[in-house]
Amino acid sequence: MFYGAVSRPVPQCNASGAIGLWLVGSEKVAGRSSKYHDKGDKFTVPGTMNEEKFVEMTKTKVVPAALRALGSFAREIRIQADNAGGHGGGRGNINETSLRRLSVWAKSLSHAELEEMANRPTDDEPNVPQPPVRLRPGICVTFCSQPARSPDLNMLDLGIWWSIGAGVTEMRQRRKDESGADFLVGMVREQWLRWRRDLATEKLQKVHEVLAHGVFPQVRLNNGGNKFKIPHVSRERTACEIGNTVTTARPEASSMDTR
Repeated sequence: MFYGAVSRPVPQCNASGAIGLWLVGSEKVAGRSSKYHDKGDKFTVPGTMNEEKFVEMTKTKVVPAALRALGSFAREIRIQADNAGGHGGGRGNINETSLRRLSVWAKSLSHAELEEMANRPTDDEPNVPQPPVRLRPGICVTFCSQPARSPDLNMLDLGIWWSIGAGVTEMRQRRKDESGADFLVGMVREQWLRWRRDLATEKLQKVHEVLAHGVFPQVRLNNGGNKFKIPHVSRERTACEIGNTVTTARPEASSMDTR
């Protein structure tokens, strides 16, 4: 299982919208050398998500990555999480469990602490030097829940998981002689880096256009319900409408989806 986070791209601020993708699991130390790890290397063993893991990864992975990607220009970074049981939702109210804990934590952070988080080494490319980040004064991080029964309001579910997964499937077809959990994890990470570099801005902008001009109007027409078919959105029309907005709007708040 992977924990992913994306946002609407803001090209004029050099923000592709690809925030991060992290393996859910526990850290282990290799007791012996193998084709995937040298003896003594630290690596993550795949596991399952639960509320404690969700809170931990949001604090240590998602928020620092979001601050690095968006913090130099956004006044508020709003992180939307779905109501999955592993996130603290399910039969309970995620706003009263994990998101409440995260909101209290985020409000307690000083600007200096937020800036320190933004400048931590990244998991994706830890050996690649990163330029220092100066956060916008007064920036804050907030949390909200995705409306129940509405997977179409999450850009990851609306098309991004499929886009990344298609590349992984193609890679597996070319490398049929390899197998195992380490191989699959490495392949997903490799595809994520390639997707983030080559496709993220285009794909995320397109999905955001569908969300803004296709899904949101249908939700309003159905009085907040989700019994509708996602309509086709004209690329030419939305490119014109959204293009003018993107190039002129001040990105005061950056909303993110996590899954």
